[in-house]
Amino acid sequence: MEVDDDDFFEEEEWIGRGRVYDWANLPGCVTSAKNATLAIPQNFVGQGQLPKSSLSVMDFLSFKLPRLSSEIISSKTSTWFSTDKPNTDVEVLLLRPIPSSQFIHNLDAVYGQAWLDGAKSVVDQRFNDGADRLPLWALTFWKEVILCHKTQALWKASVLWLDREESKTKSKTQPEQIQQVRQILMTISWNSTMSYCKRHTTTLHLANFFGTVWLSDEHINMMVEELNVELSQNPKLKLRFQVADLYFALKISKLHKKTSGRQEYLANIANQANNQLVEQLYFPLHVNTNHWIAGMIDFKRRAFSFGDSLYGVGKGSGAPTKFIAYLQTWLKQAFGKRFKNQGNMLPHATQEDMYSCSIITLNTIEHAVLDKPLWNAERAATERLSWFIQLAPAEPSSFSEITSHKPDLIVDSDVHCPRTRLGIAGLLNPLPNPPSQLPNYYTETDSNTEDGGSETQDDHISMAGTESVLTESVLADFESDYAASSLWEGTYPEAVPLEEEYIRKRTRDDASDSDSGSSYFSEEEEKNRSKKYVKAGEGSSKSAVASRTLRKSLANGTYEVDAGKFRAWKDKILATDPGAEFLPGNFTVARHSICGTPVKVKEPYDFVRWKKHLEDCNKKIESKKGPKFKTPSLFTLGFVTQSSKKTGAAEAKKEAKHQAQVPCPGITEADNPNIVQYLQRTGDLGGGGRSLPVIAQVLFGKLFSELKSKLKKQKVVDLQMHEWKWRNDHANLRAFSASCQKKVADRSPANKRSKPCSECHTVLHSKAFKNATRRPIPTDKNIIFVNSRFRNPLLGKIYARTIGVREIVEDQV
Repeated sequence: MEVDDDDFFEEEEWIGRGRVYDWANLPGCVTSAKNATLAIPQNFVGQGQLPKSSLSVMDFLSFKLPRLSSEIISSKTSTWFSTDKPNTDVEVLLLRPIPSSQFIHNLDAVYGQAWLDGAKSVVDQRFNDGADRLPLWALTFWKEVILCHKTQALWKASVLWLDREESKTKSKTQPEQIQQVRQILMTISWNSTMSYCKRHTTTLHLANFFGTVWLSDEHINMMVEELNVELSQNPKLKLRFQVADLYFALKISKLHKKTSGRQEYLANIANQANNQLVEQLYFPLHVNTNHWIAGMIDFKRRAFSFGDSLYGVGKGSGAPTKFIAYLQTWLKQAFGKRFKNQGNMLPHATQEDMYSCSIITLNTIEHAVLDKPLWNAERAATERLSWFIQLAPAEPSSFSEITSHKPDLIVDSDVHCPRTRLGIAGLLNPLPNPPSQLPNYYTETDSNTEDGGSETQDDHISMAGTESVLTESVLADFESDYAASSLWEGTYPEAVPLEEEYIRKRTRDDASDSDSGSSYFSEEEEKNRSKKYVKAGEGSSKSAVASRTLRKSLANGTYEVDAGKFRAWKDKILATDPGAEFLPGNFTVARHSICGTPVKVKEPYDFVRWKKHLEDCNKKIESKKGPKFKTPSLFTLGFVTQSSKKTGAAEAKKEAKHQAQVPCPGITEADNPNIVQYLQRTGDLGGGGRSLPVIAQVLFGKLFSELKSKLKKQKVVDLQMHEWKWRNDHANLRAFSASCQKKVADRSPANKRSKPCSECHTVLHSKAFKNATRRPIPTDKNIIFVNSRFRNPLLGKIYARTIGVREIVEDQV
């Protein structure tokens, strides 16, 4: 609805009048007034209660924040707001733990209605029986603290990765380079505006250059911009080469939508080429939603080619067929003829990992225009640090005054920069767009667009990773109160190798996808591809149709995950590989912890290809001599080396000789936040066995309640106890596997918590244990109905005697 700018908020007209908070239909003055109540006062901010954005990274890491709470809050969100005025000293906000992010999200969801109903304060039901009244902006303070915790975890992980690189004896990273990076971290701000992308980037973007973190659109455009600065310093090279950022690929992919802005941009490039002001145009291209490649147009030779870092190992994703078709359409319109497709002809490095394609893409362009050496795996860490040094602002104290020194390029900087700046939450928890949409970073609102729809997944092109957004139920499996480990699980790995069969199918689909007949292969390669394939996925059976429908919904972004099926799929894989890892937001990829290979299944919840990979992998391992090979963890950037049940007893004994061991700590709150709730709920000493009715039916053909003999009932109870998968330690609030290995590697020298053994790890991820720990604690009025088997009167009497209240609990004579 249109909102009159002259609207003025009248509190008497809106507050306490029974209005319904409907954001979409409320005047702008009302939502503005609501937002104003959540603003943190400047006098509170000025006291240094939150870290200033000008703090250096190292000072920011030492800034003490209120701790995060893992407490499960059972009170209703409606009871957390009061019409009373605030009466509590705001200093308590610094002393009390911050509620969980999920609960704050729930409070935020109902705040609008509570405010319209007259709420003037927040009631912290966790303390003083809910008597305290905090200001409404306490919600904003809690959210800011959580974001700061996550940001600290991001920078801390970066520093830890740097420490590990420095400690590696065989590392190719030069000590001088590491010291230079450390010096920069002591001076640059942790989250200040930088000049790149028209000041829509911050120093927080630089943290992703440490380790093996996904590099997004902003990082690619930042590197392209810096590369252009270097190119502009050589007038001879500037007349030959130009480098476009991601906006060029977007314009080409949207060529079928006639807009004046799009025509002017591409016409500008064509004029530069026709006037011989540029010979070759290089550009990055994001393909298949998980991979970066480099592209080049040679205007002089009327040809174009690509550089795919995975092409040499037979797993290249290739340029999308429709993108090539649109590119050929533009070339014919602008230059009067179609250009020759030379295929994968750009000199490039071969990718040996799953995360370096973005760096290699820029290196491919650098090699072509600046004659820099090609990337190699031994210098992977060095290359990332070099980009960090190159992009880090030279004058940390004047970030906000830095102006862009971008040269006059054929790429119009006034149209391709983002419309909005990403906040900290957006940087730390990027929620990818559905495949049917393009990111907001490149959203345009041309009024004369002929087709208002967006590109479909068939185009196989996007400007960023476009995995399906996680539902809340699935997200809960990956994230636990913003732990540092879950932070890294929330990042998006790139260049996941695709299976040969899937690549072959993509090639066949792409070959028939375009009227122009263009493809990623060169014309000579096309002549040799005489073998005809029958297109897969055209079966007419019910299972084939259902499978095809499932894959189609996953591709076009309409797929909705079934939380139960997803957990069952994960549990099934973890049962065969307790150390297996899963890509956040991707329901078709699981990473084998033994060989490190990401296995892409045919469709969500499919197990066949995973099973096939295990069989092939085991054959390879058995054929090798010596201990089984193993790769470091993908999502923890190498900070944690996970052990696997399949590593073997021989290797475990060998490692034990060289590494100190400590008793297994079991499953604690650090592994599963619900463990405390579970042990406070049940008095049972273990779990995981079959239920009593099932065992009784098997032994005696009757339900447990139908058994008359106490001896038979005891047999059923005893058998269940021997079937326990875990045992509970109520005194120390933890649980152990019934077959615990007793000892684990000592991680205290590295200031890290020792992890549970592989047997306890298996219990931790088992469906039975998860279900048991998720059950809520009964209310006081229902606790009396707890089964008498879970009450231990003997322990109760012993405890009563120790505190001197035996007469109260013992029977009267």
